[in-house]
Amino acid sequence: MARPPLPCTLTPHAPRRATLTPHAPRRATLTPHAPSRVPLPLRHHRAAGSCALATALHLATALHLAAGCAVSPEARPTTTPHPPPERPAVARPGALAPESPCRAPLDARDFGAGRGAPEGDAPALQRAIRAASAHPEPCVYLPPGTYVVRRAPGQPLLDVPIRPEVDGLTFHGAPDGTSRIVLEADTFAILVNKGDRAPLQPVQGLTLRHLTIEVTGGHGLSDASAIQLNHCPDVHVDDIRIRMDARAQVARGLKMSGLATSQGTSGLLEHLHVDGVSKAGIYLASGTHHLTVRSSETLHAWNTPPINAPPPGLSISDAHDITVIDHHAHHNRGAGLLIGVNGAPPVRVPGLPATAYGAYYPAAQAHGPATRIRVLGGSFSDNGDEGGTGVVIGSAYPEVPRDITLTDVLARDNRGTGILIEAGEAITLDGAVVTGNGAQGILVRDVVLPGHAPGAPRTAGIRLLNALIHDNGRAVRVDVGGLEIRGGVERVTLSGGIIAAGDAGSHQRMGVRIVPEGERACRGFITEGLPRIAAPVLFEGAGVP
Repeated sequence: MARPPLPCTLTPHAPRRATLTPHAPRRATLTPHAPSRVPLPLRHHRAAGSCALATALHLATALHLAAGCAVSPEARPTTTPHPPPERPAVARPGALAPESPCRAPLDARDFGAGRGAPEGDAPALQRAIRAASAHPEPCVYLPPGTYVVRRAPGQPLLDVPIRPEVDGLTFHGAPDGTSRIVLEADTFAILVNKGDRAPLQPVQGLTLRHLTIEVTGGHGLSDASAIQLNHCPDVHVDDIRIRMDARAQVARGLKMSGLATSQGTSGLLEHLHVDGVSKAGIYLASGTHHLTVRSSETLHAWNTPPINAPPPGLSISDAHDITVIDHHAHHNRGAGLLIGVNGAPPVRVPGLPATAYGAYYPAAQAHGPATRIRVLGGSFSDNGDEGGTGVVIGSAYPEVPRDITLTDVLARDNRGTGILIEAGEAITLDGAVVTGNGAQGILVRDVVLPGHAPGAPRTAGIRLLNALIHDNGRAVRVDVGGLEIRGGVERVTLSGGIIAAGDAGSHQRMGVRIVPEGERACRGFITEGLPRIAAPVLFEGAGVP
């Protein structure tokens, strides 16, 4: 039965809230009847450019997309834009490039790159990389200009991309973004896959910096990425722009990510801007571990069935000990963030002893789940053509993601649910702000896989701490809960926070709604810390404690 609404007035003194500015990850002064419509935080020091999965079937399709040293805790990086750098001077051959971080960089033009050769510039860049490998501090500098990757007739596919497979190599362009690599071949732009057969050889300590990758003519390689980093321990990727034309790729039947890591890659990705890809913007795939993604942006990921499900901005599957700091994913056709399970068997993390493998997988598994994922700050907003979700955590396989924590994230103005949890264990949302979404603010479900009989819950141990949920249900015609729990979810804890009534344009008319699905009902809903719920709490059906 419905409980009467509790009085609730949000004030500037509500706990854990602050004015929403580029310097304040916590959120704005809000009242139950005045939804927040403040601009998104600034995302990157460059211009951003032109700017749900409610069923198991949709989730299965979305999760089919999935085919280090973690940085120490520090103050969250500012999102205040930096002044644009002056155009760097061009170094003379043999002289120190003033914009280079290296003491003795090799100028790629000295090896024939950037001269308009009919075979493209990748062969000349490979000559520069080979020459740099003989130096104690290998470094190749690409001055401002255009460098084309083309495929010569009969050339093997894996010989076409730029392959910076040298330990300790720094491969970088000009800081103002004018070093452009243009992909005009159906392959990768940059590939690290040393040895080209399992087990891959590691490429230790690679640095990629200040590059613009453009894939605008519909070229590419399905289920690949513009930058592919396989078995790259301690990689550092900084200030990279990737621009694609997703519709041109889809017209040719392609689906391609922006940047992907796998098979033992660890380290730091920061200040990435990925726009217009036809698969995931950034994909942390099988065997990626102890990696941080910081201060980056993914937008305009687009595709359409049957080529691919609507792609997410950031996708994580079969990856472990991942930290995502201040990431902004918006205007993607799929989710802003997808944390799931890879459809293939787990990839063993190279270098780990067999005794440590159980830390990633408690038993033999047929599919690889994401484990130990931390998301700190950032926004997942304005995603989805129809039903797109800010954040999705789930699995189309028996295995489920485990040990996932989202802290101070913003899920706003997505076409579907703000945050959707359909499968997973030990998931914590702390300080989430969820507002203006088309359906429920937060939806927690226990989805039975197609063809499987209901068994033990696949969604268990969910903790919602200090959330602010208001003014959702803006694209539906039925009343929804700010927090909605469906099916046989086990152990949901709501601690502190505020669930406010919606305004006239919102169908969030219930604070908490708990709904059984068939014979399955929630097993354990706990409130603690006096959450403020200014709307009814509705328990539907029997079996809810």
